[in-house]
Amino acid sequence: MAVLDRDKLVDCLLHLSQLYDRTHRPQAARAEATRALELATKLRLEHLYVEAKNQLSSIESLVPDTSQNIREFHGLLYLSGQMQGVISRLKIIAATSEVVLLLGETGTGKELAARAIHAESKRKNGPFIPFNCSALSRDLIESRLFGHRKGAFTGADRDHAGVIRAASGGTLFLDEIGDLSLEAQGALLRFLQSGEIQPVGTSKPVKTDARVIAATNRDLRNEVEAGRFRRDLFYRLDVATLLLPPLRFRRDDIALLARHFAELFSKQYNLAEPVSIRAEMPRLLEHDWPGNVRELENYVKRLILFGTSTIATNPEATQQEEAGGNGAPPSWRGMSESDKLQRLVDALRSNSGNITATARQLSISRRTVYNLRRRITVEGDSDDGLKL
Repeated sequence: MAVLDRDKLVDCLLHLSQLYDRTHRPQAARAEATRALELATKLRLEHLYVEAKNQLSSIESLVPDTSQNIREFHGLLYLSGQMQGVISRLKIIAATSEVVLLLGETGTGKELAARAIHAESKRKNGPFIPFNCSALSRDLIESRLFGHRKGAFTGADRDHAGVIRAASGGTLFLDEIGDLSLEAQGALLRFLQSGEIQPVGTSKPVKTDARVIAATNRDLRNEVEAGRFRRDLFYRLDVATLLLPPLRFRRDDIALLARHFAELFSKQYNLAEPVSIRAEMPRLLEHDWPGNVRELENYVKRLILFGTSTIATNPEATQQEEAGGNGAPPSWRGMSESDKLQRLVDALRSNSGNITATARQLSISRRTVYNLRRRITVEGDSDDGLKL
């Protein structure tokens, strides 16, 4: 068999794998990529071996491994060991009656974790009342939390029980607790210590029974040192503390969550899940997701609604997507052929031969990379400057 024929055979297997991948036939895609890898290894076709290995890795990242146990805990989906540890601690905490402090960046799912704790606790048949401590002015916070009597202040035209009493027998979730005023922090501490509140405009305390779960994305130790958070309240809260990891620390969960959101929103909007969710997966797996699960959720939602979405992994690619480009960017189309080939060589080297990463870096299609890669292989025999 001629060298060129062997190259074509392996290349054909890779194209079949990509075709099956695009048409949502993961098992067939994996089989063809495996055959290509085995043949490239046997024939010692190094560049095709690298591409077959990358293709197989890409498929494996998109297809759930049935040997892994995809888990769900009161709406929290996970595969990663990091989240398994979180869920284990969450179950222990839920079985107690302690106040809980949830820490984590914005978008890590603190309210979902709070609801899971409530659902696992002895109070699960009672109310779950969420309250955002940053949503109201300082003047209104205390009356909303602890309640008020009619006429206690201008606009108080009726008695108001307050959210703590509304959560009696259940759970009160205080989100963004770091935004509470020092005065409200003092009143909250009294409630946590005695189980009593004093509504605004009253002279007698009222007994009530609500479990408190507090959450914040701030470093409360720093807030204490800065004088913005009461030290005694911090120590009262810092007993059953749970840190929710950012999405970049639980990358095994990214593909799982992306597929979950795609299925959820496609059903919600009565739209078919776009093929591009699979094509975008390598980018999703590499992105750091500073907005965490919430950012990923909104990204997939835009993708389902509009067929396109943007994440800031590559500024050049982002600009092309926002401009509605359907191929190579103008800067690429305006290059000479020799400049294109040299840029491709440099990109392939920097990405260790990974076609997907190279295409993303240059903002061109994988097909364009394949075509130019073949030219480099041929021309490299006569032009050392184009050799990889």
